[in-house]
Amino acid sequence: MPDTELESRSFEKNLTRDAERGLILRDGKRIISFRVTTFQSMVKRLTGIAGAIVARTLLFQLGNEIGHTGLRYSRDKILANNNAEVLDSVIRLHGWGRCLGLDTRRETNSVYTFKMADCPLCFELKEPAPACDLMRGIVTGWMEAFLDKKVIKSVETECAAVRGALCVFEVTFPNDELDQSAT
Repeated sequence: MPDTELESRSFEKNLTRDAERGLILRDGKRIISFRVTTFQSMVKRLTGIAGAIVARTLLFQLGNEIGHTGLRYSRDKILANNNAEVLDSVIRLHGWGRCLGLDTRRETNSVYTFKMADCPLCFELKEPAPACDLMRGIVTGWMEAFLDKKVIKSVETECAAVRGALCVFEVTFPNDELDQSAT
């Protein structure tokens, strides 16, 4: 992919600080940052307060909105590049790891399989069950916004915190003609 605003050199060039006000700005707009371990602690605290089912639902819904918003900012880049490449550039730029692939299978429904590396939700964790509900929401929201339709099912089939190096998400939509350009 050519050097665009999605590439890290451009990102760093457009990153400034207003030390007096305590702000970090990207292209003049405020952003925030914190360590992955702080983020993981917030997720654990949410789970402790709300319970696992409510926390997983909230994290998925938050991720879904992040995915929808990210696609709105990136839709024009998909016209010139592969959908997975654009998603990879966006999440890589913001420190969310990598999208190593997007595969499509069409059966009764269309299933999009995302292979993600270095997800911040499970980074360096060992868990008994998949832990990446926010990232599952991000890839689901991305595809919902791209296809302009609602998901039927979204599952994390593999999680780096459980075993292996990758997190794998399957996002299922009803089959129709809109699916032909998704990958």
